[in-house]
Amino acid sequence: MLRRLGSLNDRINAPIAGFISAFSLALDVKSRKELIMILTMSRAIDASINLCESVKIVPVIKHKYVIIWVLFSAFLQITFCIQPDILNRGMYNFYIKWCLPTKNDMQLVDVWIRQWKNQAPGF
Repeated sequence: MLRRLGSLNDRINAPIAGFISAFSLALDVKSRKELIMILTMSRAIDASINLCESVKIVPVIKHKYVIIWVLFSAFLQITFCIQPDILNRGMYNFYIKWCLPTKNDMQLVDVWIRQWKNQAPGF
């Protein structure tokens, strides 16, 4: 927009554009920030894996996306059991509906959370 208004100097345009984009993210809703972060991280992970495969650092795996999905799904389930407060509300509600916990199950999760926070030995 600054170029169209007549300022062709990128040394001036870049900091102004960066400030405006950061300011708009600061004013944005938390759930949209989380979505932008998740989309950016997933794209960065995908690009990193493809780059490593093209440079032959990592061998090409036929079903890499299924393996990645299983790993991250297991990570989210462990997170649900140990630190559910870091999950967003939608993911937390999904796991509550998905696992159909009983009262005893939720008490067990509470024990795991307290052990994790107290750094109990053997956990």
